[in-house]
Amino acid sequence: GETPDEAILREVKEETNINLVNYFKWFEIPEVKTTLYWAKLTSQQVDQIKIGEGQKLEFIGVEEIENLPMAEINRKYLSMYKSKFIELIEQVNSGQK
Repeated sequence: GETPDEAILREVKEETNINLVNYFKWFEIPEVKTTLYWAKLTSQQVDQIKIGEGQKLEFIGVEEIENLPMAEINRKYLSMYKSKFIELIEQVNSGQK
């Protein structure tokens, strides 16, 4: 089997053509067997992103995520961990991460 670290690297490469280098395991949500990762992309990496035909890539803020269509279970966990997302973004923006 594949480890979560192997899976995130493979999935990001398959879906975007980006080789992640600057990423870390952020935290786990054991009740749904989910590991969340954080990756900081350079502007060069963003420019290199390739997505499949008919797909759309959009960068949005944390507040806007709640308005996206998603399964209710995802909405529940997003709501539960929203403050952690905001805290991480603030740490990254201040150079702490």
